[in-house]
Amino acid sequence: MIKNKIINIYQLVKFDLKSRYAKTGLGQIWYIVSPIVMLFIYTVIFSDFMSARLGISDQAYSYSIYLIPGLFAFSAFSSALAIMIETPFAKAGILKKVSTPLYAFELSPLIIQYIIFAFSMFIGILFLAAVKGLSLNLLFLIPLMVLQFIFTFGLGLLFSVFSVFFRDIKEVVPIVLQLLFWATPIVYPAEIMEKKAPILLDINPLYYFIKPYQNIFLFDEFKISDFIAPFLVASVAFLLGFYFYKKLISAVKDVL
Repeated sequence: MIKNKIINIYQLVKFDLKSRYAKTGLGQIWYIVSPIVMLFIYTVIFSDFMSARLGISDQAYSYSIYLIPGLFAFSAFSSALAIMIETPFAKAGILKKVSTPLYAFELSPLIIQYIIFAFSMFIGILFLAAVKGLSLNLLFLIPLMVLQFIFTFGLGLLFSVFSVFFRDIKEVVPIVLQLLFWATPIVYPAEIMEKKAPILLDINPLYYFIKPYQNIFLFDEFKISDFIAPFLVASVAFLLGFYFYKKLISAVKDVL
């Protein structure tokens, strides 16, 4: 039974990966074009100016190094969440005809976004190797990304189920994501927010993922205790998401 579900999810991911850019000239290369362009823009245009203005570090390309993990992490999170919320409505006709569970359709775009995230981070690491050098602390990126994946899945499952009953959620989430981007120290140092509104950092679950990414990339720093908050946040989101999914999924199919 579990094997069949894994195969179904694999087939969905494979189909979505191939079909997204099937009719374009570059095909799946488009998956990595965006992070490369983003990296180029911030490296060439903003790096020297923003490093000096924000005082992040005196290293070459320090602003780009600081920016890479936060931008890529937020992009994966926000893109996956937005698609997951739309999934019940996009797949409504299929859900009523097949036995494949809703969470399998939710997992497909989520996995794709995190595959893109992994490719993006790899490109970022190559950039890091060219301008600064590498260390073994980069290996801690893998469990952090896994925890962020679990967090996104739980939150996406929760919101997607509730959005079926409260349609305004679909309209509210993109606005909240925009606010969350600027409330998270991604394009500016955390010290700015700590001085003005530290409570926003304390209640921002995404900050507990992005801060360790930034410390690893820019300062080559990571402590095992940095896993505690991401683990707790991911666990709570996952448990809440699956609890309400199990509780409401039968009603979801009736409402769609």
